[in-house]
Amino acid sequence: MTPVNPELFLSLYKKGLKDPDGYVRKGTAQSLGALVKVNPELASDLYKKGLKSSDKYVRRGTAQSLGALASVNPELFVSLYEKGLKDPDMYVRRGTAQSLGALAKVNPELASDLYEKGLKHSDNYIRQGTAFCLGALAQVNSELASTLYKKGLEDSNDYVRRGVALSLDALAPVNPELFLSLYEKGIKDPVWMVRTEIAQSLKGLFLLKTPTKNLITQDNLKSLIKTFGFSSKKEDIEFLMNTIGHFKKELPPFLESKELPESLKYQLKIGLIEYLDKEELLDYFKKAILDFNSLSERKDPESQKAKRLILKFLSLLPISESSHFLATQVDKLIPKLGNLNSLEMRTLKALADTNTREANRLLLSILYQENLALRRREYIFRKLVQNKVLEEGLLDYLGETRETKEFFFKTLNKFQKHFPDSVPNKVLFDLRFQEGLSFSKMKEMKS
Repeated sequence: MTPVNPELFLSLYKKGLKDPDGYVRKGTAQSLGALVKVNPELASDLYKKGLKSSDKYVRRGTAQSLGALASVNPELFVSLYEKGLKDPDMYVRRGTAQSLGALAKVNPELASDLYEKGLKHSDNYIRQGTAFCLGALAQVNSELASTLYKKGLEDSNDYVRRGVALSLDALAPVNPELFLSLYEKGIKDPVWMVRTEIAQSLKGLFLLKTPTKNLITQDNLKSLIKTFGFSSKKEDIEFLMNTIGHFKKELPPFLESKELPESLKYQLKIGLIEYLDKEELLDYFKKAILDFNSLSERKDPESQKAKRLILKFLSLLPISESSHFLATQVDKLIPKLGNLNSLEMRTLKALADTNTREANRLLLSILYQENLALRRREYIFRKLVQNKVLEEGLLDYLGETRETKEFFFKTLNKFQKHFPDSVPNKVLFDLRFQEGLSFSKMKEMKS
């Protein structure tokens, strides 16, 4: 809102600071950073007032957005930074310390000096805040950052070490050897939350554009897979799948490890696909078939999940052998998967794209399932229209219920506009004839 209507922002800002709820006042004060580039003079004045407020929530919010001031008024930033470190409220002191990262790009020398003082401070909260923003220092003074990272991981306070762990991934691009050394040390920390953040920092090494394979060991790979592979976050799994392909030669021994669930193995293998040559793809294809067959009689949730992932893996393999397998065999395998609603859409797409008689027959049989979700039913129907198989039994299905007939009639009319050559006139005539609709009803349904 600030760039669009700064006057309204100021009015709402003042109103928000008077709200009876402390967290509303804090959030309002924190929004001040948005005013800095629009009206630096006014923002500077409000920052000074904010850190003088008798309300600790207002001071907390002001401190947390203080970094925005560093680029437009570094002198005032430093003055308020020093003032904030003396605040009686611990969260104001920590938020102020954490804002130091914004000064690193503006004045690296002054920031470096303040970083050193911050990590030497007797106040745990100031050391915590400083540790949280160490990543910004790594980009402008890697030598000092390396020293402070080592010092921070030896701190007696658990939260200071956690702050260092949270920012450790920034060290990987500037000093990968030291990063790995500190990673190995941090992963043995006695405190669980420190070990967890250290494990997450390994992501920094695997995101490097420059080759670091000579630095990464099997243990690092195992740690990466255990950290991100068992995560419940979709983005963690996607990161792992996108990263793991760079290590296709190092991975196979670990991928066959018994300690790795089948479902996770195939999540990783999906990430490998684009890096495999034809011979490797064939080897993975044969292994997937063996794995699927070995799980065929098992009904437990993990096995069901693994079987679905294997089918997804097969559907993504860019080789004719896999497409042929799906088209000719998957009709025997799908019943073993249980609910068709859980079948991967990519598997359905792979079947439809083969446009073989076997694949289209299978799609028709899936279409007949009563428990199939409407979205999937519509998707399959569209694919059958594109594959020009409307006269191969689809009309028989249209005689079940009026709702079904109306759905397919409307869908077919839409597709006739986009794919006029894919929908035979005879089929359209038969649909209208079977439906027995009046001319006005047909016009209503077309619209």
